[in-house]
Amino acid sequence: MKSIMGTLMKFSMALVLIGGFIVTFSQPAEALGNNRLIERHCGSNYISSGGNGYTAWARTDRQDGSCAGRLWAGLIYDYRQEETAGSSDEASIRRWAYQNRADNGIHRGCDNCNPSLS
Repeated sequence: MKSIMGTLMKFSMALVLIGGFIVTFSQPAEALGNNRLIERHCGSNYISSGGNGYTAWARTDRQDGSCAGRLWAGLIYDYRQEETAGSSDEASIRRWAYQNRADNGIHRGCDNCNPSLS
């Protein structure tokens, strides 16, 4: 009887460990997509980002205001950060980011503005 109970306990523990592994590693991380309107002292921008498992993108769009300079959009992906300047109305970036390795979109409302993450 002790042998059967020991075997059942080991089997149960193995199932718990395997189940935890599947739950932990089968769910892709969802970091992109915190899309929203950002208010700044000189105007507002709509920031958005997303991905499909193979590519990731980020976009910054001017909504209103008088902020001078260019808008910026960027990505934190595959252990690096990349930003690109756009026009005074919009900026966007799209990059290959295999298996959802993109963490966040980066957005700036001007050349020297602090970044916002999406």
